[in-house]
Amino acid sequence: MEDRMQSVRNWARKGNLKQFQMELEARLEPLGYRAEMDMDRIRCYRVKLEKGLLGLRKRETKEPVAIIRRQNGSIEVVDADEAFVQALTSVAPVD
Repeated sequence: MEDRMQSVRNWARKGNLKQFQMELEARLEPLGYRAEMDMDRIRCYRVKLEKGLLGLRKRETKEPVAIIRRQNGSIEVVDADEAFVQALTSVAPVD
């Protein structure tokens, strides 16, 4: 598992944080996750659509699952949900 997290760290170092966020969002969106930039970090959420009465007024709920930070050239995943870590390592490119 740690070697898969190392491949995520290597993937994140290849460009700037915004590029990583855009690629991360494209790969995680089909799995029901969203990645949003917030200053110098990426906040990751599990997204669910809740339908209202008779299917009207759909409401999107976001549940925080992790924060990804770049600090002094190293990538750190903080407060990560186990299911999100598995999804993240499954979409990371293999070097």
